[in-house]
Amino acid sequence: MTERLLLLNLRGDFDVKLPVALCQAGYRISSVVFDIEDFGLSIYRLVPDISVVYVDTISRATLSKLAIMTQSCRHPIVVLCDQGDVGLIRAASEVGVSLFVVDSFSPVQVQSLIEVAQLHFRDQDALQKELSEARETLENSRVIHLAKCRLMENQGLSEDDAYHHLRRMAMTKSQRIGDTARLVLGGKA
Repeated sequence: MTERLLLLNLRGDFDVKLPVALCQAGYRISSVVFDIEDFGLSIYRLVPDISVVYVDTISRATLSKLAIMTQSCRHPIVVLCDQGDVGLIRAASEVGVSLFVVDSFSPVQVQSLIEVAQLHFRDQDALQKELSEARETLENSRVIHLAKCRLMENQGLSEDDAYHHLRRMAMTKSQRIGDTARLVLGGKA
């Protein structure tokens, strides 16, 4: 496992135990940055597999910046924080932080923490994709139904005939039936 890892250190001091533990766990630290703005540039430049944010305490403003910066390059984010409360943890989760560890942690735990974060991220990403596909399927069904109704009304077709007519039009144009249905509804078919 030589995954590219981006480390954002927002602590006043820099503890080398964390980078050493990350390297020993098999992660390749692509970059260590000490400023949130540099973090955004590094995400764009390096396209990391995972980011670790090492901070004494994290603010909602910093969490919001993390959310904006990681939208174009979605990947797991682990926040290692000395202080936090339920509200901050909830806010971190809402902006896409995969794992939020409060209080102390052992450098030995780092590998398992990152693996949990990656699994959580993959599961959430798969659920998001599944939800998007389900919404698209539902929307296509709705559009197809409306197009069938329009064809039934305008051309006096039965429901089966309207569906077959839509299918034929889609095949002729090498389109998906949902796209053809949208054209029918838009008056362009």
